[in-house]
Amino acid sequence: MRKQYHAVDAFKFFCAFLIIVLHTSPFLSYSKIINFGFRQIITTIAVPCFFIISGFLFTEKIQQLFDSDRKTYVKKYLSRIATIYAIWSVIYLGFNIRQC
Repeated sequence: MRKQYHAVDAFKFFCAFLIIVLHTSPFLSYSKIINFGFRQIITTIAVPCFFIISGFLFTEKIQQLFDSDRKTYVKKYLSRIATIYAIWSVIYLGFNIRQC
């Protein structure tokens, strides 16, 4: 049976909200200082927290597997991450070339 981490899910939701704030500057029309505070100070915790949560959940999963299954799981996980990274790199490259 899989463990449920409701607090982790809630924190991931909060971090996703911070990422949206980071990219949209919703407080700019109210105050440049408030906008700066949110974008440069508060929202900077979101990405490191996603990395920490991913590492925690990955470690939890690895500990549940047998030794023979761990190597296969790590290979599939890294392959999936590399594929996603490559696809988004190509997409971003297309946008950057288009802007030139």
